[in-house]
Amino acid sequence: MPKVTPAARRQLTLLIAVAGIAAAVLAAALIPVPYVILSPGPTLNTLGAKPSGKNLIQISGHRTYPTDGHLNLVTVSYQGGPAAPLNLFAALQGWLSPHEAVVPQEELFPANQTQQQVTRQDTQQMVGSQQLAQAAALCQLGIKFETVDTVNFVEPGMPAAGVLHKGDVIRAVDGKPVTCKTPVGTLIKARPPGSTVALTVDRNGAIAANGAVSPIGGIQQKMAGARAAGATIFLTPAGNCPDTAGAVPQGLRLIKVSTLAGAVHELKALAAGDSVPSC
Repeated sequence: MPKVTPAARRQLTLLIAVAGIAAAVLAAALIPVPYVILSPGPTLNTLGAKPSGKNLIQISGHRTYPTDGHLNLVTVSYQGGPAAPLNLFAALQGWLSPHEAVVPQEELFPANQTQQQVTRQDTQQMVGSQQLAQAAALCQLGIKFETVDTVNFVEPGMPAAGVLHKGDVIRAVDGKPVTCKTPVGTLIKARPPGSTVALTVDRNGAIAANGAVSPIGGIQQKMAGARAAGATIFLTPAGNCPDTAGAVPQGLRLIKVSTLAGAVHELKALAAGDSVPSC
C-alpha cells in the first residue's frame, strides 16, 4: 500500500475543505429563507404634480390656494415573499444595513394567503386610508359631510353577537350622534367597562375620521426615505416615538403628533419659531 506523504494529506484536506465551502455557498445561494427585507421606499410630494402635470391632490367645488414646499408621503419597499424568496446572502446583506430590516415572511404574507391576495388587501387598505384622510381633512376644516360607521364583523360569544349584524350603520351611542369628531369607538370607550350601551342603528339600507394619528409600520425605513429625499422635518406618530431611538438619520428633526389638529398646530408653531414636541 503506497504511503501518503504529509504534503499529500494537507492537499487532500484542503480540497475537502474547499469542496465543503463551495457546497455551503451553493446551498446559501439556492435555498430560500423565510424572511422579507424592508427598505426605504419612494417618497412623493403630495403638494406637487404628477408626471402628467396634474396636481396630485385635486379639489373641486371649493376655493383653492397656491402651495409651495414639500409634504412628502413616505413608503416602505420590500424584497422577498412567496413569489420571489430571498436567499441567505440577501438576508445577511439586509441584516447588516442600518436602514433595512429583515422580518419573518409571515408578518407580510400569512401562511393561508397568496401574494396576490396580500397585494389586493394592501390596495384596499390604501384606498380606505385615502378616504379616511379626506374625511379627517374635511373635519379639520369644518366642511360638513356624512359620517358612516359600519359594522364589519361581530365577534362570536361577545355581547353584540346576535344583536349587531354585519352592514349595520351605527348612527348614535346613548343618544349622542356619531360625527367625525365623535366616532363610535370614542363614544363607547367613554363608558365604564361592563356598562350597557344603547346604539341607534340603521340596518339594510368607518377607523375614525376624527384625525387621530395611529402608529405606522416601517417607521425606520420611512425616516431614511424621507431624509434621502431631502426632508428635514418628519411628523412622527406619538405611538412610534420608542421605535425611533437610535435610528433617526442625521439632519432629520422629529415632531411628535397624535392628531391632525395637533400636527397643524405644531407646524404653525415651527414656522413661528416656537418650540414643538419631539420624540
